Amino acid sequence: MPGCPETYQSDESQFRGRQGTSEREGVKRFFGDRHQKVREIREGDIVAQIPGTAFWIHNKGQSDLVLISVIYTSNEQNQLDQNIRKFFLAGNPQEGSQGGRRHRTRGSQQETKYGNVFQGFDDELLQETFDVDSDLARKVKGEDDRRGHIVEVREELQIVHPMIEEGEGWEEREREREREREREREREREMERGSSRRRGSSSQRQNGAEETLCTMRLRENIDNPERADYYNPRAGRITTLNSFSLPILSFLQLSAEKGVLYKDAVVAPSYYMNSHALIYVLRGNARVQIAGDNGQSVFDGKLQENQVLVVPQNFVVIKKAGSEGFEWVAFRTSDNAMKNNLAGRLSVIRGLPEDVLVNSYGISRDDARKLKYNREELTVFSPSSRSARGLRRDDAAN
Repeated sequence: MPGCPETYQSDESQFRGRQGTSEREGVKRFFGDRHQKVREIREGDIVAQIPGTAFWIHNKGQSDLVLISVIYTSNEQNQLDQNIRKFFLAGNPQEGSQGGRRHRTRGSQQETKYGNVFQGFDDELLQETFDVDSDLARKVKGEDDRRGHIVEVREELQIVHPMIEEGEGWEEREREREREREREREREREMERGSSRRRGSSSQRQNGAEETLCTMRLRENIDNPERADYYNPRAGRITTLNSFSLPILSFLQLSAEKGVLYKDAVVAPSYYMNSHALIYVLRGNARVQIAGDNGQSVFDGKLQENQVLVVPQNFVVIKKAGSEGFEWVAFRTSDNAMKNNLAGRLSVIRGLPEDVLVNSYGISRDDARKLKYNREELTVFSPSSRSARGLRRDDAAN
């Protein structure tokens, strides 16, 4: 992050007498490596990235790394417009596998290719800025680089990081680290609550996350079943991530949700009061229905792996997993998205008096009780007996 100190450093003594030294104006200098903290990510991690932060990613694992990137262009941090402006500091994007990015200027048919940002500068100015020779300045611009913006590391990537501790007592130390991380989360939550009180009713965000960006946690894993907020052993689980569990999200005005549904399980019909949602399917499939505020069905179809669905604020959604189950991640445009269920033990229907239901729907008192109490589950529903009977009939027909 720009402005944060280089807190990781190598032992410079090991570089003495080796290559990597430089003599300039009679002064001999030895170079170790100093850089900012490097964070490791794994499957299930949500990573918060502050607007304007430069980043790089290296896949050191044994399988492909698949990232889902969500950019909130309506965030108050974007002072220009609602267009995405992602630029490269290195590489040559126009040589990428997709032929580079192009755009047409208004009133002109001329196409402009994109390279890294240094290609927009003169060689001599780059030489002067970095105090390097002309050959190195040209390499920084990357105009002759044909590798694109995803490059293969020539040897093992040497990154300064603490050694992994193993051996006797390792598990106990790991548990203590987890307790310390939980205490850190509580300190961050307390800091954010105090910051909110200081801000009062002002719309300006002051004395908030921007004071501690260099040390704040930027990631949280939502793939661990032990951290599920809703769990039904017969239906599945849902894990939510908001600014209470990852305080930096209050700065980004975003939150996330990870859901896992078992075969034929259902998520209660619900709507979010203060956010839109972007749903991305990770595995399996589900039938999804969305109803708008005018009572019309705006979507009724099957969602499958790698598909994306946008759900506007206050639109009601029902999800029913298919025979392979259903796994998804949803990103929401509020750091503390508020959900209302329309069925189940925490639903609006459950909270209404029986007489209100009787008169509103023109039903008997017994039917009103069925609406209120037939589903005792919270938000993740197991297949009902009615659904099971229907499945058995379908199997018999086949």
